[in-house]
Amino acid sequence: MPRTFVSRTLAAASLVAISARAGAQYQGHPGDTTQTSPQNVVLTSAIPIRAHIGGLFQTEDRAFLSDAAHGYTDEVVLRRARLDLNGTIANHFDFRFLPDFGLGAATIQDLWINVRYGTPIQLQIGKFKEPVGLELVQYDADMAFIERSLVSDLVPNRDVGAQLHGDIARGTLSYGVGIFDGVSDGTNTDRGVGDNKDVSGRVLVRPFAATGVSALSELGLWGGGTIGRHLAVATAPDLPAYKASDQQASFFSYVSAATPGDTAYAKGGISRATGAGYWYVNRLGVLGEYATSWQAVSRNTGAFATIRQQAWQGTAEVALTADHPTYTGVTPKHQFDPAHGHWGAILLTGRYALFQADPRAFADGFADSTKSVRQTAAWAGGANWYFNRWFRFSVNYERTSFQGGAKVGNRPTENALLTEAQLAF
Repeated sequence: MPRTFVSRTLAAASLVAISARAGAQYQGHPGDTTQTSPQNVVLTSAIPIRAHIGGLFQTEDRAFLSDAAHGYTDEVVLRRARLDLNGTIANHFDFRFLPDFGLGAATIQDLWINVRYGTPIQLQIGKFKEPVGLELVQYDADMAFIERSLVSDLVPNRDVGAQLHGDIARGTLSYGVGIFDGVSDGTNTDRGVGDNKDVSGRVLVRPFAATGVSALSELGLWGGGTIGRHLAVATAPDLPAYKASDQQASFFSYVSAATPGDTAYAKGGISRATGAGYWYVNRLGVLGEYATSWQAVSRNTGAFATIRQQAWQGTAEVALTADHPTYTGVTPKHQFDPAHGHWGAILLTGRYALFQADPRAFADGFADSTKSVRQTAAWAGGANWYFNRWFRFSVNYERTSFQGGAKVGNRPTENALLTEAQLAF
């Protein structure tokens, strides 16, 4: 194993640390208290307000093997550096403020209010993840892999809007439907582009959640989608560029040029559809998802088309220790304690994902044919070592092959080795 990789891995592990002091110098209302528990720090106020202070810190190493052309940059990055303030005011008003300082930029990931007078009908307002993709709405710390699959490129990420949502029949049915500013595939924004608006929705059915049948209680079936109109201009095209797990170079992008007439831009209807499911039982877990995206695009030359992109993925997890993977993460039965023969939880993961571009994007000149691929296939394997519920160390290897994407022939195969140290609390 290359010495440079070993040194980067050690650096990735050492860069993740936290020093916390609870209850010191807190000035509040009479009756306010600060409590600590094995899970979190909770502030309880006489207002009444109950607040949880948490965080998500991830340091990631990206190494690229067999990169003779030096097309990628080996690097160690602060992938996510988030402080999470969430809680409830007066029993019925939930809130969350989630700033992120990772990747050298300050971003508000979540900022919302949720009005809750029971679980069946709730109203959420602010910025949060659109209710569309199963893999994308999963909490970042609970993913089986360090980075999401190609499927999440085709669904909206975080957006500003409002949704009605809720859980029915003890979690057997969960739903969400809302209206949002409207973002392009895979993107995260604080404000709309032009007069864009999207209606988004999802349904999760867990048919055996309330039956007590343990083998089927964590079986879930998901459907989601969006519909809307994106009306952009050549100077602000509002079109996506899709990336593989390396998160560096795009493998598909629309044509863009100094001459506005040669630039593709969103011009009309946009819709997406997803179908997905998961099943976790004993030491095993599987998750699969299919997504497709239709986007009307135009150029000032008069060309117009509706471009359909599609992708699917399948992920499997198996615990080598006597632990149970779930959609909401892993809590080891025994925390890391070598003195007593406990090593935490160790899971192996595998994934296959496939992206297929619309041939019309190339035939009608909307795709940048010298940089965009017609198909992307990615095989990935990895291991997650949970020292406890809060600290995880992960290693992933992903081999991504392409059809097209070069001036002549195919874009070179990508071999990415990712390692990550994560602290979530």
